[in-house]
Amino acid sequence: MGNIQEIRRQIDAAKANQDRRNRKGSDEGVVDYRHPLGWTALMVAAANDQPDAVEELLRLGAKPDLQEKYAGATAAAGPAGMHPLEALQRREEEFCSSMNARASFLGWTALHYAALADSAGAARALLEGGADPTARDHAGRRALQYARDASPTRDLLTQHARRWEEAAAAAAAEERRRFPLEQRLRRHIVGQRAAIETVAAAVRRKENGWADDDHPLVFLFLGSSGIGKTELAKQLARYMHRDDPAAFIRLDMSEYQVTSVCTLQCVS
Repeated sequence: MGNIQEIRRQIDAAKANQDRRNRKGSDEGVVDYRHPLGWTALMVAAANDQPDAVEELLRLGAKPDLQEKYAGATAAAGPAGMHPLEALQRREEEFCSSMNARASFLGWTALHYAALADSAGAARALLEGGADPTARDHAGRRALQYARDASPTRDLLTQHARRWEEAAAAAAAEERRRFPLEQRLRRHIVGQRAAIETVAAAVRRKENGWADDDHPLVFLFLGSSGIGKTELAKQLARYMHRDDPAAFIRLDMSEYQVTSVCTLQCVS
């Protein structure tokens, strides 16, 4: 509702209740208490276009990048001990009536909700409060992908996302300089010096622009079992895709009576 005084009163009451429960005198996390169905107050404020409430919650210590746990009325009802119809009703009444309560919003941040609500004020407050414009939801989408075309919210998200990407690229380049790929690979693979150096040199050429989309970087690792083919592919995928678990897919070819082969295509 955007009632700042009521927000402060409820936060103070939650702090007092926490103090009575644990007697530790700590109020950490109170602002980020979750609704039984998975969302936080900051997400509600952003979804309902309440930038003043967003600013106040951030000032009180709300974390801007917490992710939504609401995966639709049916999925959320069971863990919360509710009937799906009750979950559906509470989502509409206690979160936002203009958003589809049957849909999954799993992994959404407050910034995703601000983008969908086309709330430039809430998006600006979140970004100034440290929200990550490159954060992705459970479906792999950024907040920018939910913003309306040709809107101030989209322009704001685009501008900040570009800054984050440039800063991340600079940090990654500095990390690669201080900790070369060869050194990373040798921490996990014993021996195989020639293979490691060959792979690292090819990756470095790609990173420096000596590659194009018509000639993708592809490796074929051959050899007997246990010499490090799979581990080399795993570590290379981890390096190039920043620990994304979906970057490495293993197909066991033993069922087809084919000599063990591990391939990795490196796509930027």
